[in-house]
Amino acid sequence: MRHHNKYHYGSRLACISVLGLLLAACGGSDGGTSGSLSTIISGVAATGAPLAGGTVELSCKDGLKKAGITIGATGSWSTTVPTANLPCAVKASDGTSTYYSFTVGNGSSVVTNVTPLTTLNLANTLRAVPDTVFAGLSATDLAKLNPAAITAAIDALKAALGSYALPANFNPVTTLRTAATTGQTGNDYDRLLDQFKDALGATSFDSLVSDAATGTVPALPTPPRTPGAAGLADFFTAFAGEYTLKVTDVGAEGNNNATVTALLPLNSARTV
Repeated sequence: MRHHNKYHYGSRLACISVLGLLLAACGGSDGGTSGSLSTIISGVAATGAPLAGGTVELSCKDGLKKAGITIGATGSWSTTVPTANLPCAVKASDGTSTYYSFTVGNGSSVVTNVTPLTTLNLANTLRAVPDTVFAGLSATDLAKLNPAAITAAIDALKAALGSYALPANFNPVTTLRTAATTGQTGNDYDRLLDQFKDALGATSFDSLVSDAATGTVPALPTPPRTPGAAGLADFFTAFAGEYTLKVTDVGAEGNNNATVTALLPLNSARTV
């Protein structure tokens, strides 16, 4: 019996040894993996109009660089990087205009728009003019792209845009951006950029970026009045949205028109 137990004890040791070797070959027993995770970075590069035909460059953690990423006709661009190399600073240029941005968060995919507003954000976060530091971004620079600093910079920009109509839950980097092109209607973010561009007027955008690089988002130009429509077709584009019609009993029109009061009872409101 003792010999029989000894035999089984030795077998168990052998099995454990073999199992240990197998686990080591597979990367350990804690669920680790020898593979690298990757993140898809995508967004829209635009200022009023998309930077169509331009290119995007990335400068990421641990010295990773990517260049020559094509910007499509609607301003869309996309690339993939190892998740371990996040965060990245982003540069988009069409040969005439150049703007900057940065990645927010990680995971399997992140949205990174590149616009004048994200350029102001990056300058404010880095405390530097992006044009002068992008090519040689250091680990110290990229370490500034942390959640707390990014949140503070975005909140400061939103406060400076207080007189503008901002999209719901607006984040200049990650909010869905749809540029107006032939066959595609721009969304609220697109209209915000158009409004910002119109508001600049004689104000130098470069001067705003330089001011933001000092650590304080500057006072931004007041947006112009929304222009009227030039024709019927333009009316439905310029004034697209939801409106509330309110009928009151002030004046004779509402009291004397039975058709109107039947459709819109007095002292009531309907959203159309």
